[in-house]
Amino acid sequence: MNDISTIKLYMRIFFKIITITIFVVLGGCKKEETGELAQSSETTIFRPIFSTSSAIDFSNNLTENDSLNYFTYSYIYMGGGVAAGDFNNDGLQDLYFTGNQVPNKLYLNKGNLVFEDVTEAAGVSGDDRWYTGVTTADVNGDGFLDIYLSVGGKFGPKNNQLFINNGDGTFEERAKEYGLDDPGNSVQATFFDYDKDGDLDVYIANYPPTRFDSPNFIYEFKMKNVSDLESDHLLRNDRGKFTDVTNEAGVRSFGLSLSATVADLNNDTWPDIYISNDFSSPDFLYMNNGDGSFREVVKEATSHTAFFGMGVDIADYNNDGNLDIYQVDMSAKKNRRKKANMASMNPELFWSTVDAYFHYQYMQNVLQTNTGVFEDENPFFADFSRIMGASSTDWSWGPLFADFDNDGLKDLFVTNGTRREINNNDYFNNLKDTRMVEENQLEKSLNIPSEKIDNFMFRNNGDLSFEIANKKWGIEYEGWSNGVVYADLDNDGDLEIVTNNIDDRASLFENTSSEKNNFVQIEFEGNEQNVFGLGTRAYVKTNEMEQMQELTLTRGFQSSVAPQLHFGLAQNELIDEIRIVWPDGKAEILNDVKANQRLTFSYTNAAEIMEEVLSKPEPLFTAINDTISFPRH
Repeated sequence: MNDISTIKLYMRIFFKIITITIFVVLGGCKKEETGELAQSSETTIFRPIFSTSSAIDFSNNLTENDSLNYFTYSYIYMGGGVAAGDFNNDGLQDLYFTGNQVPNKLYLNKGNLVFEDVTEAAGVSGDDRWYTGVTTADVNGDGFLDIYLSVGGKFGPKNNQLFINNGDGTFEERAKEYGLDDPGNSVQATFFDYDKDGDLDVYIANYPPTRFDSPNFIYEFKMKNVSDLESDHLLRNDRGKFTDVTNEAGVRSFGLSLSATVADLNNDTWPDIYISNDFSSPDFLYMNNGDGSFREVVKEATSHTAFFGMGVDIADYNNDGNLDIYQVDMSAKKNRRKKANMASMNPELFWSTVDAYFHYQYMQNVLQTNTGVFEDENPFFADFSRIMGASSTDWSWGPLFADFDNDGLKDLFVTNGTRREINNNDYFNNLKDTRMVEENQLEKSLNIPSEKIDNFMFRNNGDLSFEIANKKWGIEYEGWSNGVVYADLDNDGDLEIVTNNIDDRASLFENTSSEKNNFVQIEFEGNEQNVFGLGTRAYVKTNEMEQMQELTLTRGFQSSVAPQLHFGLAQNELIDEIRIVWPDGKAEILNDVKANQRLTFSYTNAAEIMEEVLSKPEPLFTAINDTISFPRH
């Protein structure tokens, strides 16, 4: 390494240390500003609502057999997703669940957390496909949410499906007609307006089945020789017909994609994409160039990523006006489970991954905190997962940021659990001494150890730390949870939590935090091609705190939230300012708004507003280029 490279390396390390230090100091100060605003969250705010009361009896039951078990299809335990949305426009959020071997189900919300199974009447149960992720969008611009389903599994058909909402309680499958019948092994999709032409495009995340023990040269070969079937896909909406623009947009890739999450990460109004990839296959951070193309910058923007990259959520968890990324992995919290189920970091594999230019990858969750420093329009993130106490949440799937106690700070919920402990060291070490034949694969699959574990609820303390709040808040469930959503299902001003579980009925937890703290909810009426205003930002200012959220529906793992933004307000009864910024830059500002209401903002009321008024967050540092010439040796 020459002198210039060495100096630059040390400057980069020094800059990271200074940035993290300032974040920690400011985080401590922020707690003093916000800590007294909310009533204490030391008491229970959640309570389970059982199927006998809610009538939600969906259960993602798996049935293993001679041809379908762990040893014939290693991805059998990835589970299903859940979507929340008002499918019949009656003002109540409904729920849709995907099943791997059981029919999908649609439940209409009848009020008071009671639901009705309307699957058969609506025609959305699906067929014998192995359904994975679900997301929603108004694809045809008629004002009703449609349902888009990802399909994977060992057997075909694998074409994704699109159920168009007819507006009369029924749906019609029309994926091929719209050009959305992707044949890849899909896990999830996300709708967004990447070219800002006013309509909704879609990114489809595909996970080509690959042997768990594949060496890095296999990934290298696949990445250099990407097939259409194995690549993720970006489809552009051309007047209602979707066109594959994967190549021209620069996002053709091979990766074991488990989630695709959209957000404007550098505050330039253009939506970017974070792709979380499993095993050694590197993550991708696609920054939008604003000309129909993307640039991949994950190594420039992050110091490292997770190794077994699973679900992702993106939100401004520290209220600094910049969006942060939380990516989950499989590192256990308890030492016993770490020793039982995970190998130590393998130095040879680690460095072969680095040497293959797959980036530095560690087997833990990462909380990529946006520093607000943008070099060449690229954001720079620092991993705060260990500082925040959120680095290890066991075999995790779906993370979600949301203000669950309405105190103005975004908390964090993580689903986890695997139906069988497929990394159990003792069991699989013993298997090495036995003869594996086709006749005993099912038996050996069913004998893999299994342990039900709780999900993780983290309360945001406002000082760059989280605390586990499952017991304190009354949200405990031991099982195997995958997809998850939050939604205000009873319209009382707080967020319920719903999970899709393997071999058990879906979980529903009622939230009662609106009895203690105030809130405001925001919905959008966009243009005729983006009816729900996806990509719109809302800023809510009370006293010294300003919160920001951006509307995107695909979040966490294989799941989709409702097109509604929820802000906790602590004890504030009056909002100083609400600022709405639409994707094209038009904005609307309201002052002195009363709390505890749901507001709808219409694009027709937005206007051009001077950029100074919109007040983007000021960066703490500005990157400069070296101007001093150093001698080379």
